[in-house]
This record gives sequence, structure tokens and C-alpha cells, in this order.
Amino acid sequence: MDVITYLCFGQPINAVDEPDFKSPLIEAMDSGLPIITIFKHFPIVRILINTMPPDIGIAMSPDVAGLIRMQQKQIASHIDDPKTLSRLPHSTTIYHLLLNPDAYKSKTAASFKSLYEESQALMFGGGDTTANTIMIGTFYLLRNPSTLSRLRKELLNAWPILEEEPGLKTLEALPYLVNAVVKESLRIGPNIPTGLPRIVPSTGAIIDGHDVPAGTIVSMSSWFVHRNEEIFPNPGEFKPDRWLDSSAKELEKCSGKDSLVWREVFSPFFYEEHLTVSLEPISA
Repeated sequence: MDVITYLCFGQPINAVDEPDFKSPLIEAMDSGLPIITIFKHFPIVRILINTMPPDIGIAMSPDVAGLIRMQQKQIASHIDDPKTLSRLPHSTTIYHLLLNPDAYKSKTAASFKSLYEESQALMFGGGDTTANTIMIGTFYLLRNPSTLSRLRKELLNAWPILEEEPGLKTLEALPYLVNAVVKESLRIGPNIPTGLPRIVPSTGAIIDGHDVPAGTIVSMSSWFVHRNEEIFPNPGEFKPDRWLDSSAKELEKCSGKDSLVWREVFSPFFYEEHLTVSLEPISA
């Protein structure tokens, strides 16, 4: 969380310095997680809460006060006095980008409400997700000395002197780190197991041999895809090499009706065109 708040807002919350790492901001975010399920299944609740004035939200749920107050204070200070941006430690915070009128066709910078929503999305999306992937990857690396040794060797070749940090392009080009270890960490511990809802079109569809009527909401959890033995043999094992051998290319294809083939979009770690799902229309 310190990393994401520094990168996005220029102000880390210094959670690692808090007793038991219990930063008020993290505690507030954790207390707000259960409502995400309600948001997903009851859109009217999401609309009501998202349009609710922050002070009412605090009154209804005091546990999230730390999160709301921090966002309000930061956003208001930068909107009221844009010169405060020059005092931040770097110039790529969301405030630098979203408060720049030239970034919009209308030449009008983002509103307070827009900045508030963006900051929430970035903190929730870039906090626990990244931290969990690092934690899971580190856990399995420590349990697999040969894998750890191979990764260390690659990193030392690219980063021989600790004080001389390589650029991101150099790190992104490391095949074992990026194409193997990171992907396998994302596969074995997907951060968002719930599926993305999709609505069956008006013609209806046949999905996995079943007639599904129009208007039905369907989804697929990445957990089940990542644990499918037809796609990932021995899915319970941490095997970064599976992303480097000859069969890895099959994970990046989308072909054939008779075989279950998935794009890496489910991993999720994919730079190219995303998956296009094929549905067969059925008669009413």
C-alpha cells in the first residue's frame, strides 16, 4: 500500500511503520471489502452509496472514515491550489495527469467526484492485489530452492550493483522473472476469484453444451480456469517453467471448437488482443 499511494498520490501512508502494520487507511479499506459483494448483486445499492455525500457515508460506516478523510483532504488541497502539485516527490501522480486540462478534449480538468472515484479504484486495485501476488510468489520461491536460485541468477546478471537500479524496460525483458515467475504467481493465486458478469445476447446461446436463455448472467472464475488440469497439468504445483516450454504457446491461442483453449487474459498478464468468446445462437 505504501508503494501504490506513493506512485499514485505522491504521499506514502507509511503502513510498514505502524504497529502490526495496522494503518488506519488499510483498516478502513479492509472494513469496506464485504460490501463489494453487495455492489455486484444489487446495483441499486452501489448507485446509492456512490452518490451519497462522504459525510453521510462516514456516519453510516465510521470504520471507513480514515479512507474517506484522507482522499478528501488530498483532493481538495490540489484542486484549491494546483501549485501544491509541484511539492510532490514526482510528477506522474494521478493528480498531475487528471488535473491537466490539456489531457481532455473539453479542456476541463476532472472534477472532485471523478478524482475521488479514481483514487479509490487505484488503491483497491493496486494494493492487496499486488501485495498478494508478491507474497504468494515469494512463498513458493522459498519452498523451491532451485527455482529461487535460477531467478536470483537472472536478477544478478541484470542488476549486479544494488545501488544502480536498472530501468523498468530492463526488468520487463527478463524472461524468467516476467514470463515465468510472475505469470505462475498470478496463476496459482488469482487475486480476484469472482467472475466478470456477462449477459447472454437476445438470441440465447449454447455454453459448454447447455442451452442458456437470453438475458442470463453468466461468468467464469479465473480460479477454476487456473486449476483446470486440461490447461495446466499438475495445477497445484508452482512450476514457472510451464510458461517457457513448447506447450506454453497453446495458452496464448484461441482456436478450435473441440478443445478448451484459453488466452492469457485469464492469468491475467496479456499485452495483445484480448479473448473473444464464441457463442452459438439457438432458436427460441
